Amino acid sequence: MAIDWSKVLKNHIEEACRRYDAEENRPTHPARTTFLVLDGEQYPAKFIRGLAYEIATGHKLSSDDYSGGAETARFFEKLGYSVEYNGKTQENNHNKNNDKRTDSDTLKQKYALKNILKQRFGHVDTEATFDWLVVPDQSSMNDVLSGMHEALVTFRGYENFSTPGWKLQCDFFIPSENLIIEYDEQ
Repeated sequence: MAIDWSKVLKNHIEEACRRYDAEENRPTHPARTTFLVLDGEQYPAKFIRGLAYEIATGHKLSSDDYSGGAETARFFEKLGYSVEYNGKTQENNHNKNNDKRTDSDTLKQKYALKNILKQRFGHVDTEATFDWLVVPDQSSMNDVLSGMHEALVTFRGYENFSTPGWKLQCDFFIPSENLIIEYDEQ
């Protein structure tokens, strides 16, 4: 089953944080690098993301079903939250700089694209993962991947954004065409 993160809304995240605060739900392992910052409090980001998904869909995920780290940080930032990742707080600037689009606009765009793809191709998986689509170890990267990694290090300003062995998710997978589409919104 593909994970459809677009079903997770702010109210689900806030409910997950409430449950965490009330000690109704707690992670089995402490967070190491990525924290959701909400009302001045830090929450284990990957755990809150998974719990919010369960609240939104009724389906409980294993922590192996999705990635933490940079991917989870981006997930929360797209929804308008600030995160602390690798010791640096990343304040949300998503809707600043005269950009009139909102997070709900982004979700609407993604939903509209999914509907267009479904009309054209039939079944479309969202947030699909594949055994072969994993973050490579730096020592096994060829020159092209190594160059891309270095460019991202320069762009992001920090090195620890990738976790070797993590399964990556693609926004859309069209099985009938064996086609992956990654949609980067803005």
